[in-house]
Amino acid sequence: MRRRSAFTLIELLVVIAIIAILIGLLLPAVQKVREAAARLKCQNNLKQLGLAYHNYASANNDKLPPASVRSQALGGLQAMKHGWGTFLLPYIEQEALYRQYKWDEDQASANNQPVILTPIKMVQCPSNGVSPETYRYNWQGTGILLPDAQRWNSARGDYMPCQGIRTESWDMLGKQPVSSVATLIDGVNDKYIRDCMLKLADKDIASGHTPILAITDGLSNTILLGEGSGRPRFIIRGKDWTDDPNRPGNIGTPGIPTPTAPSPQGAPNTGVGMLLSHAGGWGDALSAMQIYGSTGDGIGQPGPFAINKTNDHNYYSYHTGGANFLLGDGSVRFINESTPTGVIIDMLTKSQGEITTLE
Repeated sequence: MRRRSAFTLIELLVVIAIIAILIGLLLPAVQKVREAAARLKCQNNLKQLGLAYHNYASANNDKLPPASVRSQALGGLQAMKHGWGTFLLPYIEQEALYRQYKWDEDQASANNQPVILTPIKMVQCPSNGVSPETYRYNWQGTGILLPDAQRWNSARGDYMPCQGIRTESWDMLGKQPVSSVATLIDGVNDKYIRDCMLKLADKDIASGHTPILAITDGLSNTILLGEGSGRPRFIIRGKDWTDDPNRPGNIGTPGIPTPTAPSPQGAPNTGVGMLLSHAGGWGDALSAMQIYGSTGDGIGQPGPFAINKTNDHNYYSYHTGGANFLLGDGSVRFINESTPTGVIIDMLTKSQGEITTLE
């Protein structure tokens, strides 16, 4: 009687080891393919949003919509706020949501809350696995918590317009905008300078329109939207610091302020779980950004880097090496994270005379 041959234990272990090695070699390749697909999807989202902006302009006398509608002071908490994405709803196949939205009411009203709480895939990057699908905003802009009745909810959005450039960032670069575009945002001091492609509407929607002809630097040279992933979570170089009691105290909005104990930017951290001073919703007026730039470690501001060091008042993505940007002509560019803040600011301003060419 012939004995049936079988694997010895050593042979079995060798086979298992070979399979493990093959899986180890294959896994990075699979991850790269997935990330490439996610990056392509993100770029396609921005292309569709670019088309929506141009369709909006065609329907509104060749004028682009505001970056947001809110007041100039106290973080923009006026009686009537509207986010950048609400203007595009009819042009991204969201006509039903648009018809529900009440423009004569604030985004936090009972009628508008269900609208801006609706997740929209076109404004979400598939690489972002950090941001909550929806969030509740509770910060007043003065370091004090909003009363509960004044807080609002919003659905996530991973793209954001710029509505201003910090004066400190201009100073870092050794230049200031020409007087014709050096409009003060807060009306009291030059805390921010409104000089990006899209404007803050501080009175009504019309006050925030940007005529296409006003973009004298050229549509193909000017940034319209960029990635701002991770918000309202607080991210520094890939680490989520939002709920960390040791989060850096010179950036973001540390701690949990109370009505009697504000926690302004730059204050030592006194608690955890606080949302940032900038939101991350497509229908949230506070998600439009003032650009700072940061140091290489993502902590100091302003600084020479504006991409992927921190998502606090800077561009941030979960793509390796850079982030996707929508330009005014509707094209999408992947810009390297090593690109200096000065180049990004040159591409954000619409009428300063800088013509920036990326390799």
